[in-house]
Amino acid sequence: MKHSKLIHHSPTPTRWMLSLIAASVLMGCNSDEPETISINTPHSSTTPQEVELDPVVVLPSAEDAPSADEIVLSAINDVDATSTSADQWLIVCDDQTSIAPSTDDSFGALWKLSRQQIDACGTAEINKNGQSFGSPVTFDQQDFGHSFYLTSTGSPSSGTRQDGYLAAIGLPQDDTDIILPSVTAPDELPAGSANQVALQLYDPMGDYAPYDDFSLHLWGTVQQPDGGCSGLEQANSNWDDQSVTPDAMDQFGPVWYLPVTSNEEGCFNVIFRDNNNSKLIGDDVKIDIANLASNLSATFMPNNSTQFASRSEAFQLAGPSSEFVIDTHGALLIDDQTLVWHAAKNADVVQIMFSNNGEFQTTQEETDDGSTTTVSGASIVLTAATLTSEQASQYPHLVNHPVFALPTLPDTMSLDKLLKANLVAVASDSDGTMRSATGIQTAGALDAIYAPQASQLDYGAVYQDNAVTFRLWAPTAQKVSLSLYNSDKTPDSSHEMTEDSASGSWSVTLDQDLVDGQFYRYQMSLFQPREQQGYQFEVTDPYSVSLAMNSEYSQAINLDSEQLKPSGWDALEVPHSQAESDLSKVVIYESHVRDFSALDDSTENKGKYLAFTEQQSVPVNHLHKLKAAGVTHLHLMPVFDIATINEDPQQVANIDQPFSQLCSVNPNVQQSQFSGYCSQDVTIAEVFEQLSEQDSKDNAVVEALNEYVRGVDSYNWGYDPFHYTVPEGSYATNSDGADRIIEFRQMVQSIKQDIGMNVVVDVVYNHTNASGLTSDKSVLDRIVPLYYHRLVPDTGAVETSTCCDNTAPEHAMFAKLIDDSIKVWTEQYKIDAFRWDLMGHHPLSQMVTTLEAARTVNPEVYFYGEGWNFGEVQDDARFIQATQKHLGGTGIGSFSDRLRDAVRGGSPFESGDDIRRAQGFATGAYVAANELMQDALTTDQDDDGVADELARALHQSDLIRLGMAGNLKSFQLVDHQGTSQTGATLDYNGQSAGYAEQPWEVQNYVSKHDNQTFWDINMYKVAHDISLDDRVRMQAVGMSTVLLGQAMPFNHMGGELLRSKSMQRDSYDFGDWYNRVDFSLQDNNWDKGLPAKEKDEANYELIEKVLTQQADPQATQIEQMFDFYQELLQVRTSTALLTLPDAQQILSRVDFRNTGPEQTAGLIVMTIDNGNTQETDIDSRYNSVVVMINATPETQTATHFIDHNGDPITLGDFELIETHADTRSIAGSASFADGKFSVPAWSAAVFVEPRSDTRGQGLPVSSKADIPPFGASQAIYIAGDFNGWTVDGTLAAYAGDGVYQQRVGLSDDSEFKFTFGHWDTAFGCGGGNCNAGFTSLGMYLLTMDANDTSNPEISASLVEDYSNTTWYLPGSLLGWQHSDAQKMLQESSTTWSAQFDNMTAGSTAEFKITGESWGVFEHGSQDIVSQDARISGDGNITFTADTDGSFKITFNIVTKALSVTSL
Repeated sequence: MKHSKLIHHSPTPTRWMLSLIAASVLMGCNSDEPETISINTPHSSTTPQEVELDPVVVLPSAEDAPSADEIVLSAINDVDATSTSADQWLIVCDDQTSIAPSTDDSFGALWKLSRQQIDACGTAEINKNGQSFGSPVTFDQQDFGHSFYLTSTGSPSSGTRQDGYLAAIGLPQDDTDIILPSVTAPDELPAGSANQVALQLYDPMGDYAPYDDFSLHLWGTVQQPDGGCSGLEQANSNWDDQSVTPDAMDQFGPVWYLPVTSNEEGCFNVIFRDNNNSKLIGDDVKIDIANLASNLSATFMPNNSTQFASRSEAFQLAGPSSEFVIDTHGALLIDDQTLVWHAAKNADVVQIMFSNNGEFQTTQEETDDGSTTTVSGASIVLTAATLTSEQASQYPHLVNHPVFALPTLPDTMSLDKLLKANLVAVASDSDGTMRSATGIQTAGALDAIYAPQASQLDYGAVYQDNAVTFRLWAPTAQKVSLSLYNSDKTPDSSHEMTEDSASGSWSVTLDQDLVDGQFYRYQMSLFQPREQQGYQFEVTDPYSVSLAMNSEYSQAINLDSEQLKPSGWDALEVPHSQAESDLSKVVIYESHVRDFSALDDSTENKGKYLAFTEQQSVPVNHLHKLKAAGVTHLHLMPVFDIATINEDPQQVANIDQPFSQLCSVNPNVQQSQFSGYCSQDVTIAEVFEQLSEQDSKDNAVVEALNEYVRGVDSYNWGYDPFHYTVPEGSYATNSDGADRIIEFRQMVQSIKQDIGMNVVVDVVYNHTNASGLTSDKSVLDRIVPLYYHRLVPDTGAVETSTCCDNTAPEHAMFAKLIDDSIKVWTEQYKIDAFRWDLMGHHPLSQMVTTLEAARTVNPEVYFYGEGWNFGEVQDDARFIQATQKHLGGTGIGSFSDRLRDAVRGGSPFESGDDIRRAQGFATGAYVAANELMQDALTTDQDDDGVADELARALHQSDLIRLGMAGNLKSFQLVDHQGTSQTGATLDYNGQSAGYAEQPWEVQNYVSKHDNQTFWDINMYKVAHDISLDDRVRMQAVGMSTVLLGQAMPFNHMGGELLRSKSMQRDSYDFGDWYNRVDFSLQDNNWDKGLPAKEKDEANYELIEKVLTQQADPQATQIEQMFDFYQELLQVRTSTALLTLPDAQQILSRVDFRNTGPEQTAGLIVMTIDNGNTQETDIDSRYNSVVVMINATPETQTATHFIDHNGDPITLGDFELIETHADTRSIAGSASFADGKFSVPAWSAAVFVEPRSDTRGQGLPVSSKADIPPFGASQAIYIAGDFNGWTVDGTLAAYAGDGVYQQRVGLSDDSEFKFTFGHWDTAFGCGGGNCNAGFTSLGMYLLTMDANDTSNPEISASLVEDYSNTTWYLPGSLLGWQHSDAQKMLQESSTTWSAQFDNMTAGSTAEFKITGESWGVFEHGSQDIVSQDARISGDGNITFTADTDGSFKITFNIVTKALSVTSL
């Protein structure tokens, strides 16, 4: 029975300590009518203020606990009864005397009875309004000191009146008190050996066991320093590398022994990860070796970033007996009925405790064994459950977590009400001892309860019928009001908003004249679960469409207002069609608003939107040239409201400003080595120029100065979202208010109307700049805590794999916000296409739905983005991602790292000499090896007869060929080993290289804003003796793979100008000095100082080696490169054969020559057929096109093409396409003569076959061998009941036409799957095993049609029916007939035997095993399985006797096993 509770008032709670004090109510109520009041309230600012929240669900007030000589008795009204405080309650005793209640209210009455009263009363009968209530009550001696309650239909039960009320409404409170545990102190694991740091993870209750697959992600090594840390000897290679597993462990957790460079100094960084690669501690941990204990050990606990010296210290300070704390949110309400919680896996009781302000009751009791603390509160007891198939599909990362079901909740305490309060999940043992307590992630419940209605509404400041409705989705808020401000930001008025309980939204409607143009914020009161406290604060509108300077206020603006539109805006048309049939013509040019003009002398509005409207400026003139050459789309890097750019021009210091301005806005400069410049009449740029002359790896002064500049300048790429649907203010001439809207529209209008390009904008919905309550850059997470961000399942920490605070587009209302935002950009700003940052962190379903939403505005809107696969969502861990492998067929494009890596060499992740070793196609892989790769030219480590570097270079060429064919999964080619492949079977780092179904689903590129520019990465890799002019041609050759291929070209601004960022790897926040682009073609920004140590310190030594004269282009080389680039664009647009409209045309027309093992390395030869075997005539001028790209230092030739029948093609008269320049051409002296194409070193040439009067043969695609769907090298196996589920037990044969099959014998029903030889890749039926459909004993053909590799069709059929079959063994000893002499003896349903008598040693017997006659189930030597050395044969089975005697032959007709035993 539940005992009464003594109230203990705990000290003032810390941020993380749950308040252990009495609470009688849960939530605040709302008025039904809006109210206008003065805004001058105490808590009108954005700074959160703690507040007491008003109750909504009222529980009976807590009674004082009875003394040892008292009993508390409560009478609980029926829940459905009409009760008032005027009810007359009495206890009637045996002698008819009565006792009035100590207190009564609408919940019932309470008596605190003394021993004297109870003794005198005898049997007590409760009387309500003259009627008996419940059963008569008698008390025993043991009842004193306790509380009891009584209902109208029951007998007394132990518990408080709150317990009684909760029980009456269906929430029994029996056994819900929680005893704080006291656990055994852990032993210390052994310290590491010399030069090792021991990192321990202390898991007091074993909730995270087993630990075998835990791992560390480490960085900060000698080879790759990071932020000044280089204390580790080695680390794992990347986030996906989980090789750093524990070295030892016990029941309290694991330990890692990490080799370090010094026992006394240095540092490194670590992330602790569980077996799902999820963070065990929300924060990254930095280990400072100098601060470690003498034993070089540090201990951490899951969900706690505090570093402890030892396990003992962790136990004492933060062990499970220390406090009842809620510092995590590790339980998940995945809908309104189901809770999932990893830490509850060993619990006997799981409950949800709830309160208003994080306040619960405690009882402290002294016993012989010490003090015991009990925590009590209103509880909901859960029952064990399992995930439904739908839930498991929606939450695949939670399928192994314990699952619990909520009971049916009464209306008075429905979940929507409770979500406004404090909810804590508690797991305990059967005796009530707490195992774990955590907060609850409620996003799934919020979606289930509110999203169906909430998703149908409009949010923000909604203009309609001369009124404005302000609507905010805030279902957990208890009060919301609209705070209006004047233009000078002084308070105007406040208007209380009304909640719609069905949608969880709050709204107020006001006259348009009152609010139009007004600044506003929402004042909110709500419970903050992380802080376990109610708060009030103001916050901007997540649906803002206009803002004040630095986003401090939202502004009510009607985007349809004519005052916000440039003249002619409504009639503005798109220059280029984006119908699917025209997408192959798209060429994208990636730009950045500030880079474009910030330092350009010819531009008036430097670094502003309006710079794009200045038609006579040098940068805009450059765009005109690009458009004329063939660029169709201008991609703008983020232009939404950016959190990390100060929009106040008085508070920034840009490099064209005086150095004194820097000293003013960043006073730290005045105490730095650069303080002397504060008093000089120089600009920041002039100081950079001076410093660059003395910059070196030992004195990196440029990057040192930039560290003072980068935090106070106006530069950032912009991937720091603040408000998603407002143009960034720093790019406007006035950031305060609507000027940003007008000027953004003027920019768009000019780009489309004057320059002639479509407009693309970069969107970043995968993360926000901040989350939590206290950051002034946090909006969404303040409004609905724990909803808008993706959280670590077991801790509630915000995932940060993107860079920052990951959002959760899988949640319905964030997906809606994305849809609504995209529709605004499409409709109100006429944006034609959207580039999605880290699109792989979005669900595919959300991306498809958002595209559909955008196309309701503009049917030709186009999406593309980064389909990278990493982080907590990797490999569809949480949902089917919008990654490369899933985008085929959606019409959504993605950047291809396949061609990028092949052309550049390596990947973006190498450092030091590893960068230089990884030469690419454009930088001389194998054909012009640098000094580090000379030895690799002859090394053959895999002993396949081909030098490893040659094989690597040729594989890169295969990837380029596929990329130039649109990276189509179904494209066929012959790889460098001579094997026919499809795009889907060609390997790229262990995955399919080809993933697109249409060419417009791929953006091919060699450079974009991320990572080193193309020039910089090339200089890292090219051999030192390559001339400057050849290096320019190498850059152009690399770009030609993009511009002359069939996929959509994507080009980084300045790539056509040899743009350098002075080797800066990641220039996102490193200012104008590193990011400058000079459209006057005088300077490519090379060698302006070493890049930031933060990103590139490990590369300093290599950088100094490649800073040679051959790497420093002058105006002549920059002009040449721009000519090459324009030429390639013009060539691309000169014939539709280079921009085939769809995949089918590519598959039927495009082919590659110079393939296979005998190919010339570094030479790509692509042919495009338009001859008479093609159904359509795409360019009536030409029968065919030949594209040759020679990335070698020598002239190369090509000839001897074959057609689709394998016959030689007689090459007609080819000529260079006329759009190749006459002089200074990228084609050089390329020519065709005597049936041979010739292209000089480092050149790209396009040849055409002009058509005469009749359409000629052209260049038909050559025939390819039948290609197994999973590739020729991938073996397919069958595992099932018949072979003991051995995953690689039965090899399936490839039968051609995409079909794998194998015959297996079955004697009983059997299930099976096809596999890759391991369980990571297996194919079944309907999500489970396949059934062979057994009907009778015999051989079954198991077949997998894998033409659709994502969903193979599997079948089984009986092909040999052995039922009622008699088996014979005809042969040389028994005779070759089928008579009784040859008839075998049946030993079981599957085994038959025969006997050879009186054989002599060395004699032989030949035989076969058959059915009832020849040709019936005939088995020769090739059809049986035997491990017996005496069995051989070629056709017939041959047995050779090894001794004199008789022998028994046994044959299993199912397994085909044949054995011989001596008799």
